[in-house]
Amino acid sequence: MKSSPRPAPIGSQKPYEFDAELDLKATTALSKSPVRLEEMDQRHPQACGEMRAADVKLAEARANL
Repeated sequence: MKSSPRPAPIGSQKPYEFDAELDLKATTALSKSPVRLEEMDQRHPQACGEMRAADVKLAEARANL
């Protein structure tokens, strides 16, 4: 993420927006070999604010980082 979340403009379908920059190589690698929920330590990632260390390591490995 390149910026902190901020309220989206009036009329937007989303409540917040932020600036981001994707690593094309990592994104391509993850699209070819995604991390499946069954592989993650945190089985409910939508309920937490950040990924667990084990899940970060798994995602980084899949992204070739």
